[in-house]
Amino acid sequence: MASRYRPVAILVAVSFVWGSAWIANEMLREQAGPVHLAVLRYGLAAVSLATVCGCQRLYRRLKATRHPADSPREPAPARSGPQCAALSALDVTDAASRLSIRISVALGVTMFALPDLLLRCSAQHGAAPFVPLIYAGLPLGLLVARGELQAPAILGLGAMLVLLNGSLPLAASKLAWALPIVCAVALQGWSLVYARRHLAAASSLPGVIVQLLSAAWILQVSLRVWPEAQGVEALRQWLGESLAALCLLAGLATAIAYPLYYRLLAHLEPGQLATSEWLQTLAAIAESAILLRQSPGWPMIGAASVLVVCAGLLLRPSSRVVAEPAHRWLSLQ
Repeated sequence: MASRYRPVAILVAVSFVWGSAWIANEMLREQAGPVHLAVLRYGLAAVSLATVCGCQRLYRRLKATRHPADSPREPAPARSGPQCAALSALDVTDAASRLSIRISVALGVTMFALPDLLLRCSAQHGAAPFVPLIYAGLPLGLLVARGELQAPAILGLGAMLVLLNGSLPLAASKLAWALPIVCAVALQGWSLVYARRHLAAASSLPGVIVQLLSAAWILQVSLRVWPEAQGVEALRQWLGESLAALCLLAGLATAIAYPLYYRLLAHLEPGQLATSEWLQTLAAIAESAILLRQSPGWPMIGAASVLVVCAGLLLRPSSRVVAEPAHRWLSLQ
């Protein structure tokens, strides 16, 4: 029974990490612009994952050297002949690698780079407060696209509207600039569906590395065409707290969180996984209320309670969930 709830527990943990990222972003606000910060974050996360991959391969080689009997052997061909010669001429490994790279590059564009640029566009025109509200509609949008319409997704969106109306200024005059946010949400929703279709490539460590490097490169190129008003200071001039915040964003909130997030698609539908948007907002609002020593009103408490119940209803484990050993969650390559 515990294994059926493990994906939900991991989703809650990842959502809490992402919901808490606003603290690190606030600490880095004076150090770099948002796009510069994203480039640093994705690049550092890619380097961290590449280091992990290198250590894993080195460990396998050392293990195979010390225990050659335990290392996997290449299977001998069952037969020979013209047909087998033709099949051996096809380099299936290279073809699969090229397909995996294309999938990862596509996700790097649609999951990371383009949404970041679209959110930057909306933020420059004062529409940033609409971000959590529009992202709250992602579970409903994914369910409707799947041909389903569940009451918890509708109630959750209404509860988010009540919750944010008391904490964020939602100006109607900025409504037109919410369209880039809608496009960013649509891109990331499509990315979840696409990643579930190609889960092996999307969730592997090399695949995530390619995604992050692709996103960092695209964002870096975009800065030459569309420069930010605020640049980035040299890292050697950063305070220790700022460097720690960057490492947390790159390590915990990116290099660790995204491979786990993708792997949850083996157990949860994209619409279920998108409830992370609700949980992130709840975590961010709760933490800000605690740090600022503010007491939320009863409408906000009621809306938060409804949101938790709706998320729980959408995340109910189904009988299709297959139990997995705990160590499988740590083997992401």
